[in-house]
Amino acid sequence: MRSTPKACGGRQGGRSLATFAFAKQTPRAEKPREYRNGSAVVASKKTLDMKSPPVIGLTMFRKALSARGVIPFIMCFQVVPLLVFPSTSYTLKSQEWWLPVLLTFLVIIALIQLLIRRSPAASPWYLMSFAQGVNIISRLMMLLPHSTSATPAGQHFNGGYFIIAAAAMIVSAFEIWYNELPEVRRKLSST
Repeated sequence: MRSTPKACGGRQGGRSLATFAFAKQTPRAEKPREYRNGSAVVASKKTLDMKSPPVIGLTMFRKALSARGVIPFIMCFQVVPLLVFPSTSYTLKSQEWWLPVLLTFLVIIALIQLLIRRSPAASPWYLMSFAQGVNIISRLMMLLPHSTSATPAGQHFNGGYFIIAAAAMIVSAFEIWYNELPEVRRKLSST
């Protein structure tokens, strides 16, 4: 004869209701899935991902970039892609000079907050990423008008400006990625 559960924690089949409910909720151990990698069978996808060379190379690259001595250097390097323009951009006749100066000022404020004052707030990180993002957008907007120049012989491609703009956009994108790395933020806040 079976016992029925009682309202006050009765027993069911020799086990308490709490044990019975817990036993039902715990998942059963699943058999590890097997994936084929060429002719060999790999025990699990996690094992496959951990042994693949690109993941190991990226992990070593991230560890090298998040070393304590490297972090302040790379963060101070953020000023370079903001200020690299041809010399004609820094004349008083040009309207291009004020944006790099303003973005550099914002990054310097953020660097002071992070490197000198050791602020735990997230706003300096956002300020640096904002400045680098605006740098990419402004360079894209100025790329087409400045990529050609008019001469008496006709228009010719301005390769120097194109290379400078492309390099500055790539470095700015790297700096945005670098600012979002959790190990960089963690190591900078722990020192």
